[in-house]
Amino acid sequence: MRHANAGAAAVSCDAVFVQDLGLGERNFVTGNEAFASQYIDHHVAGHPRFGSVVMSRQNLPQCGRHLWAAHGCFEGAKSFATDALQLFGPGYRDAASADLPFGTSLRGVRLQHEAACAILQSGVRSLAPGEEAAWTFFGTFNPDHCAPSSDEDLARIEEEAKSALSAFAPSEIALAAPMRSIVQDALPLRCDLAGEAIHSTSRLHEEWRDGRLLSYFVEEGALNRHVVLREKDRLMKRRHGSILKTGQSLLPDENALSATCWMHGVFAAQLGGSALHKLFSVSRDAYNIVRTGGLRMLAEIAGEWRLLTLPSYFEMGLSDCRWVYRTESRTITVQAVASAGDSAFQWEIAVEGEPCRFLIFGQLVLGERDFNHAGIVEVDGEAKRFTFRPDPESLWGKTYPDAAYRLVTSTPGEAEALGGDELLFADGQPRGMPYIAMRTAPTRTFRFAVVGSMTDPPRRPGLPGNTKAM
Repeated sequence: MRHANAGAAAVSCDAVFVQDLGLGERNFVTGNEAFASQYIDHHVAGHPRFGSVVMSRQNLPQCGRHLWAAHGCFEGAKSFATDALQLFGPGYRDAASADLPFGTSLRGVRLQHEAACAILQSGVRSLAPGEEAAWTFFGTFNPDHCAPSSDEDLARIEEEAKSALSAFAPSEIALAAPMRSIVQDALPLRCDLAGEAIHSTSRLHEEWRDGRLLSYFVEEGALNRHVVLREKDRLMKRRHGSILKTGQSLLPDENALSATCWMHGVFAAQLGGSALHKLFSVSRDAYNIVRTGGLRMLAEIAGEWRLLTLPSYFEMGLSDCRWVYRTESRTITVQAVASAGDSAFQWEIAVEGEPCRFLIFGQLVLGERDFNHAGIVEVDGEAKRFTFRPDPESLWGKTYPDAAYRLVTSTPGEAEALGGDELLFADGQPRGMPYIAMRTAPTRTFRFAVVGSMTDPPRRPGLPGNTKAM
């Protein structure tokens, strides 16, 4: 990692290295990242040259082996962390950067929580104009570390690190700015707190801290609506969310769909059913670090896209959720509703104030596991409709060959464009990523729904409609 001072005055800088850790078989890690992280044992040892060295061992055997990794810095790490909570944390859910201002050090405390990382912070360097500084971080891996980590591992780590450094040969690499998506560059939409004006006459079981209202219930039926304000979610290691399920059966039903709705702007994660399998992917971290899992939305504010993350408040019912984003110029409300009678979910976007455009996108699965399947996606631009079908060779396709999801809108006049990941890039070029997207015209109301069926007849050649396969 190299820094150069191109300015006219001296500057000081340091470097922070972050390595996400899985240390497990693929199905083990992707099935539940938090569970996998809880079994990773971290040991931090001090080395005369490398400073803090983070050793991480998977205590739950993977095919009989204990996977192990160690990370360090040749120039010396002055501090460390072992979980993403210590660098990102709840405050990152609606932030544009990690809360670690220059001059602030990581606390140097070992934490074994639910987002295992090897995080190292270098020492500070002062650079004169034109001067450069470089830090070299390293990692070493052992596929089966039988014994728990200890300081005795330092000698082998030092030997392997020095061997790797001596074998390293610098080479010229042609660098170019990577193509970034609209989602990567979009700042979070910052909301005003709604304060005591929310349901001010009907609040029950209020929760306050330091004079701030955090949450309460609303009297409706048997107290079945719960409201959480943004300030409470910022305090919680685990995010607020609700699981919605279609139908009225208390037992598993192959026709039922379910989805997890997360407060920090995930409007449907892991949407699917036991028979239909998943349409949209899982939201994989509690701090909104990965901002593409599940169904997400951006709003165009003053000519710039803003990602909908933490709302002013989040309202949960038995079969619906509402996200309310209050800003100076408008209030944006997104509501997700699970049908009591059909295998269907509906979302409604409502804007009070100046209308705006929305970019709605979902990361596709179309199978049992994320990143493991191919499916058939039909885009009907004329009818403003998506149809999703399983790969005929997949388990889902072989068991339910006529299964299908449809994504439709009851406000087709507001839909400006339907497509895939090309809508997520400013140049409009596809990159082959597993996304579908809808872009609206400036609007105050937009509604769309997902309907699942196990007996949907496949489209026959020659039927009318502007349809393309993805």
